[in-house]
Amino acid sequence: MPVEPVDIELDEDQEKELVNQLDPALTAALEAHHARRERLADYRRAYRARPKVEVKSFPWPNASNVVIPLVAISVDAIVARFMKALLAAPDFCEVQIKRKEWEPLERGLRDWITSYVKTSGGRDRLRALFHDTALLGDGFVKPLWTEEVRQYHAYDPAGNVVEQNIPGFTGVKWHIVPADDVVAPTGFDEWDQFPWFALEYRHTWPELQKLGETGFYTNVDKLKPFLGLRPDTRVQVALENQQLSPTQSGGSNSPSDVAVVFELTGIFELPGPRDAETGEAGEPLYAECIICYHRESRTLLRRKYNPYFGKARHFVRVPFLMLPHEPFGIGIAEMSVPFQEELSTVHNQIIDAATAANAGIFITTPDSSLGKNPQIFPGKVVVTENPDKDVRVVHLSDASPVLHGMMQEILHMNEARTGVSVYNLGMESGIVGSRATATGTTALISQGNLRFGMSIDDIRAAIEELLYLTIQQEQQFRPEGLQLPDGTVVPLPPGDVRTGVGLKLALTSESFNKDIEIQTFQLLLQMLNEYYARFMQAAALIMNPAYPPQMKAAMIQVMTGAHSVMKRLVERFDVENIDEIVPHILSTIQAMIGSINGFGSLTPGGPPPGAGGQVQGGPGQMGPGAQPVGGNPADQASARGGQIPY
Repeated sequence: MPVEPVDIELDEDQEKELVNQLDPALTAALEAHHARRERLADYRRAYRARPKVEVKSFPWPNASNVVIPLVAISVDAIVARFMKALLAAPDFCEVQIKRKEWEPLERGLRDWITSYVKTSGGRDRLRALFHDTALLGDGFVKPLWTEEVRQYHAYDPAGNVVEQNIPGFTGVKWHIVPADDVVAPTGFDEWDQFPWFALEYRHTWPELQKLGETGFYTNVDKLKPFLGLRPDTRVQVALENQQLSPTQSGGSNSPSDVAVVFELTGIFELPGPRDAETGEAGEPLYAECIICYHRESRTLLRRKYNPYFGKARHFVRVPFLMLPHEPFGIGIAEMSVPFQEELSTVHNQIIDAATAANAGIFITTPDSSLGKNPQIFPGKVVVTENPDKDVRVVHLSDASPVLHGMMQEILHMNEARTGVSVYNLGMESGIVGSRATATGTTALISQGNLRFGMSIDDIRAAIEELLYLTIQQEQQFRPEGLQLPDGTVVPLPPGDVRTGVGLKLALTSESFNKDIEIQTFQLLLQMLNEYYARFMQAAALIMNPAYPPQMKAAMIQVMTGAHSVMKRLVERFDVENIDEIVPHILSTIQAMIGSINGFGSLTPGGPPPGAGGQVQGGPGQMGPGAQPVGGNPADQASARGGQIPY
């Protein structure tokens, strides 16, 4: 069962002092947050690609009013890339053991993480997280311990329908918090520097009543006079997409009768109790707290000390592109909105210019048979005595070829800014076309992946932190251990999980398709086969007693250098178990000598025999026909004493 958090005991005076401390700080943060919220709403509108006005009146009524969805094209491509890279691997996460007591848990912990992402709905939540991250620049996720109960209907022995409460999912769930609802204080350069942050929640009156009955909130009745319309712009954007206004929505979509509550998490100054005789305030206490506050009524609904192990703030920010000395990141919308507006303008100008060039204006004399304001359409027969003088067709303009070139320039600038090119969308270049070679296209794709690799690394680090916090809650609230789907329990040792295991998200290949991946591994295998052939020749010559020792030493140096180069090359292919794939000549010879002699050692990296170093062994270990290592009598006598040639 979850550990109940400890209440912050405050008397009436202390509560007023705490409110006087919270309210100005939150008000100042909300003033800055309002501008950010409006900007995020504009980014959501840009993704929807809806025109600012329903009907354009310039350059004439019902002019072209198309918005090219450049933001949506880029965001959807990036979200798909994130889903493929982070969720397509068989094992969601790799587990690296750091401490001995965690060694038996490696497989169980890896299996639990993979099953947890599936059973808790983590995939769908990560998809929403990736979308917010790519579109707005930041995604926010809050892991919360959840004990769900669902109702099940059955028949009793008498045949009557009865309701039964059945336990549902019990564990940690990832709640994706909209970026619009994250309020942070101003004046800080990094997210980790915030002394506190606030999350904005909206509750209807029935929800408040239920939260009050369960004891989650207190003083709920003070909020009833302040229920009203939902004030945030995110719901306005949603209603705009439904072509509804807040006053027109009505019914179940009505945003009215809600109370806005802020949950503040961070370190706060808790006022000390006042002396009953002198009236002097006691020493304040600085503590990590979680406080729920309603601004309009200045009411504290919930005040608790941080209940989590280590007083950790269980809230994770997932950035798309981090900016130095700024707490929030930059997303595709901020990069691409200027180009989307410019591209849409040029596109509409092309359509309007074509309309003006194709649809002519008919000018007639008052004496013609057409009359006043005639309807002109293809196939109409016009009868006039003097058509050359009575009727004249005028075109406003000619279609300009310059605008088409401008569209290509705008698309190119957008690609350079966002990193999303036509190759990332699975299409050929509009300029190069099918003339591009496979090698050149692969090189361009690989170079373009560097841009997204930076974002993927930041997202992977954030999700790894999220997994640590998830395991920490499981460790705290379910101390018996992690439960696998088959009923197996994986016990967790006490202590910080970060000191025992290292978590690393398993990424799928960044190759565009399986054919390229197969070709890549074929190339790697070809280079390895050449290394193996040279390796086997060198090992045979080194173990040959008749081969000169000086040549053996030179061959060892050459193979050591070749090993370093080949190992570095294989690392670039993101292959695991590199030491097994690229063996070292010294380690291999040591194993060969040990298997022949039954004992004996060779220090990797030590000096080879013939250069002052000998392989020590037991007596009688030289094979028939073996030659001494050195050329002087001392070396020969030493060799006869039981050393084998190197």
